[in-house]
Amino acid sequence: FESAPAEVAVGEALQLSATVHLGPVAPDFVHVEAYFGEVDGNEITRPATVGLKMERHVDDGNYLYQGSIPAQESGTYGINVRVIPTHPHLIQAHELRLITWAR
Repeated sequence: FESAPAEVAVGEALQLSATVHLGPVAPDFVHVEAYFGEVDGNEITRPATVGLKMERHVDDGNYLYQGSIPAQESGTYGINVRVIPTHPHLIQAHELRLITWAR
């Protein structure tokens, strides 16, 4: 995924873009989220999530997702992107073994 700019003032928002390879899976069956929070060492503390919106089909199972993260406080933050499957037959909303994280 990409994010720009690197420095954001409190009250502004960080714009995110992520190209996600879904292969044969339809976008209707996934939820793409930005996972973010303050960083302590290599750990994201007090994490929050915001959904990213599918903007367009790029090619061969690749889709562009975009969104923004509000900058509510100053500090050093970490961001990752995750893809969570959604389907009426899933037992719980977050089947941990099925979540895929950005690399």
